[in-house]
Amino acid sequence: TKHHHAEAALMTVSCRSSSPSSSSPRPSEPGSGLARRRRAAGPRRAERPTPRVVRWLERWMGRGARVEGEEHGRAGGAGRAVAAVAIGIAAAVPLYASALTEENLIYLEAWRAVYQAYYDGTYNGQNFLRLKERTLKEYKMQSREETYAAIESNLSTLGDPYTKLLDPSKFAFVTGSKKGGQSSGVGIEIAYPKDRSVEGLLVVNTQPGSPAERSGILPNQLLVQIDSSPTAGMSIYEAAGLLKGEKGTVVSVLVRDEKTSGVRTVELTRDALRRTNVGSKFCEAGEAGGEPSGYIRLSSFSDQTDLEVRKAVRDLKSQGSAEYFLDLRNNGGGSFDAGVNVARIFIDQGTIVNIADAKGIKDYYDAKNAAEDSSTPLTVLVNGGTASAAEVLSGALQDNKRAVLVGERTFGKGLIQTLVRLSDGSGVAVSVAKYQTPNEVDINKKGITPDVV
Repeated sequence: TKHHHAEAALMTVSCRSSSPSSSSPRPSEPGSGLARRRRAAGPRRAERPTPRVVRWLERWMGRGARVEGEEHGRAGGAGRAVAAVAIGIAAAVPLYASALTEENLIYLEAWRAVYQAYYDGTYNGQNFLRLKERTLKEYKMQSREETYAAIESNLSTLGDPYTKLLDPSKFAFVTGSKKGGQSSGVGIEIAYPKDRSVEGLLVVNTQPGSPAERSGILPNQLLVQIDSSPTAGMSIYEAAGLLKGEKGTVVSVLVRDEKTSGVRTVELTRDALRRTNVGSKFCEAGEAGGEPSGYIRLSSFSDQTDLEVRKAVRDLKSQGSAEYFLDLRNNGGGSFDAGVNVARIFIDQGTIVNIADAKGIKDYYDAKNAAEDSSTPLTVLVNGGTASAAEVLSGALQDNKRAVLVGERTFGKGLIQTLVRLSDGSGVAVSVAKYQTPNEVDINKKGITPDVV
């Protein structure tokens, strides 16, 4: 399984292609209690669901059975059961059948995407089922804008800025941006502020040699406006779209420094961004008698990063390095797989990272007995700009007692998002899992505390 953080590739799934096991509603889904009350009040004539509701019920209940009653399982029992349940829903719960509007169905698609996949099974300490019922009663949803407002109101209760609704244009941008081609932009890595009362988007780091770095924009500063668009309430996906553009064009950003309260406008000329992820240098023994050492600077993670780091370690070792310094400061992450594979360069055995969802640890990544050097002393440099895949690497090296971490507490970005496409072309970015260190310590919002501060 490949996982990437929000700024890297996001998995895209469709409500129309869910597997039977992942699409079946949870046993606690409401309706049965209401149905029992209906039966207690006396029989009621069942109505056949409308074709659109039938199609929605198929998606809602899973691809493994169709409401029309096609035979699946023994003697068509599953198909007949689904048809019976669908008719029962139409008869017993009018809100879920003939009374549903197209806008209701869009809302329910989004609600279901979060209900089935969200990493926090408590939904931030609330009853998400009751929230759905209350929303369907309180929101008229007579237009797409009202439907989106209902969806966003539900998502806001989760307290998770990375679980977001993307309208069709934003969703098309995010999914289309995964295609190949050279990227032109300004070289800013952004995230949501940890303090949600702070307006703007946080600068995690700037890419070396990029227009943003040359202009003097620094980590932990805030982008409060991009061209004429304030960033308050803006998603990182929308901000990324505004910052990117054709090479040579100019984008204006308003930057605020929280330490000094200073605000300045910066004009950035977009340029082709070419990352040099790995740099290394051999350092001779000092006059004070220090050991010869190898310095490796890792600025981000891409598909080839682990190969570059492995080569750098091999070269430095051949030159006589007696210790390594791995610099992860202001490394905002990138490819999750690359972060895991870099850890495997220094660790022969043990767990690298755990992936946990609402039910606990669902997956984990181990070392592969293929370390390039699992014994030479290693020091890892980290700071507040060390995030995501870089935190996965740091946590693995620290918990396996392979390295000493020196610097500042890391950023604390440990969520994995999936994009779920809705039937109107919009989509929901849902946090489906979180990273945990080998010792099962959550990274998200907490970060990793170094051994030496």
